[in-house]
Amino acid sequence: MNKGRIQVLVVGGKFKKFVNKVKHTTGQLLKFSAKPNASLVIYLIDSRTWINANFFLKTSNSISKNKPLKDFLNEKLVKKPYRRFNVLAFPAAKDFPYPDNPGEFLGELYLDPDYINSQGQNLQFMVIHGFLHLFGYDHRTRNDTIKMRKREQYLIKKLAIDSTASF
Repeated sequence: MNKGRIQVLVVGGKFKKFVNKVKHTTGQLLKFSAKPNASLVIYLIDSRTWINANFFLKTSNSISKNKPLKDFLNEKLVKKPYRRFNVLAFPAAKDFPYPDNPGEFLGELYLDPDYINSQGQNLQFMVIHGFLHLFGYDHRTRNDTIKMRKREQYLIKKLAIDSTASF
């Protein structure tokens, strides 16, 4: 059986100090999951990169609708500030080969430690939250939210994480 791999990539350089904590938390989560040999990639990304990525995505979307870039910039940048995220999860596409990742590839997580800290949130908790999204949990309905919160609380206890402490 293949052994999975956890990759933690730092974008912006200043989050290297969190790599081991994020890897350890993710490794523990995989052990408690139904897929202990799965692989995933986690990006620790700074706020400026979030803004640039958000700008790129909105610009690409705008251009694809044949809207002049000048109009897009006036409308989006001035009237609507960029939304920052604590964690984004992108589950892997089914039946798509991921030859660089041994085991089943779960997907990618993007975390912004600066934003997480500014909101008084816990980085390890956000790893758990994103990890659950890769397993199909969400919070679109009240029932989904309840299920996800119960699973988060179970994992917080299992990993002995103080979810009230920031970082």
